[in-house]
Amino acid sequence: MKPILSAIKTALPEIVQSTNNNAFRAAGQAIAELGVASCIGTACVKKELLNSTIVQALSKVTFSILLPMFLGTSIVKTVTTNHGNLLNRRTSFALPLVAVLQTYLLFLLSKYLLLPLFGITDDDEDDDARVTMVCCSWGNTSVLPIIFIEALFRHPYEPSSVLAHCYGHISLYLMGWSPFFWSFGRSILIQSDSEINAPVKNSDVDRNLLGGFSRTIILAKIREMKRLIPPPVAGVLVGLIIGLSPLQYLFVNNPSKGYKAPLAVAFNSFQNLGRAASPLALLVLTSSLAIGAGGQQQQQNGAQKDDDGCSNITDKDNNSNKWIQKWACVSVSRFIASPIIMLTCLRFLHKFDMIGNAQEAPILWFVLLLESCMPPAQNAVLMLQVANKGREASELAKFLFCIYVTAMIPVTVIVGISLQRLGLV
Repeated sequence: MKPILSAIKTALPEIVQSTNNNAFRAAGQAIAELGVASCIGTACVKKELLNSTIVQALSKVTFSILLPMFLGTSIVKTVTTNHGNLLNRRTSFALPLVAVLQTYLLFLLSKYLLLPLFGITDDDEDDDARVTMVCCSWGNTSVLPIIFIEALFRHPYEPSSVLAHCYGHISLYLMGWSPFFWSFGRSILIQSDSEINAPVKNSDVDRNLLGGFSRTIILAKIREMKRLIPPPVAGVLVGLIIGLSPLQYLFVNNPSKGYKAPLAVAFNSFQNLGRAASPLALLVLTSSLAIGAGGQQQQQNGAQKDDDGCSNITDKDNNSNKWIQKWACVSVSRFIASPIIMLTCLRFLHKFDMIGNAQEAPILWFVLLLESCMPPAQNAVLMLQVANKGREASELAKFLFCIYVTAMIPVTVIVGISLQRLGLV
């Protein structure tokens, strides 16, 4: 313990001194903006302006329509205006690769080291173990990073420079992260699929006898592809196709050459609608976390009214211990192990000349380090809801609220150090 305490005493003055610089002030301001938004979301829930049904509807609109428009138009603008800067050094391949590689390494670390270290049993039948592994491995890679970069680089930078590069890097990162999350991550979180394992009805057999079997297989494959390519990824793919092909001349104006695209009106409309993705996603995020916290409070009040003797006290103590173990495991994974693994992956990719170093590509390094320290993915709750696991989804929402509150301090420190070391502020 003495070496550890000595190291803490040595590092503490440096940390306190570093909090006075611009990098940490910028990171703190971003966290403060998120805190204000959380208060607004909580107030909307308390005043019953938003409930779980409305939040789910807003979430579907954001995820299926607005976010794909935002990412798609952002990648088109970035590719057409900064084509060489975005795609040199094979960045377009490196970003999806590092998303999958870093997530999988984090999954292995959590499964074989962190879970046993914190006393969590790795059992296929244990829902807590599966949820913990998913929370340890997959972070919030779209909504929260976009909110952070807008808070950090909104001023004094022009949106067409730093922000455009950040949007492009996040979009390419999602191309690897999202399919991996909705395939491998889903297989961990949900062991069985009710649609696949559902019994065959007589009408299904009749259709199969009439030649509908092939159609059933095709529809199943289409559903599987939709799950592997969610709407945000589809938006990025469409944006890349338009931006890297002659189709760009149909949608994107070129003022420097005096060229007006015939379908620029459609592109501008998509871009305007896409701008609503960030504020609406922030409202959905904060209000859903507030709903989860409210559910937790109701559960605690109910537990206080329930007095069944010593057995209930023992059960509550056991549940409390499990919750602390899970919280500690996820916190160590997301805010300590994940940034270290990401930094290792970045150096590995630079060694093979797939990306530039921190001085050559500071924005890329910052975006990936930002992605690595984000709290767990909120879409895990959606997965459980779709799989008709309402109780597990409610418990996960309560747990995520606590993790997101915990994330404020470590994320501020990591973002501040990254901004300072990369010279972005």
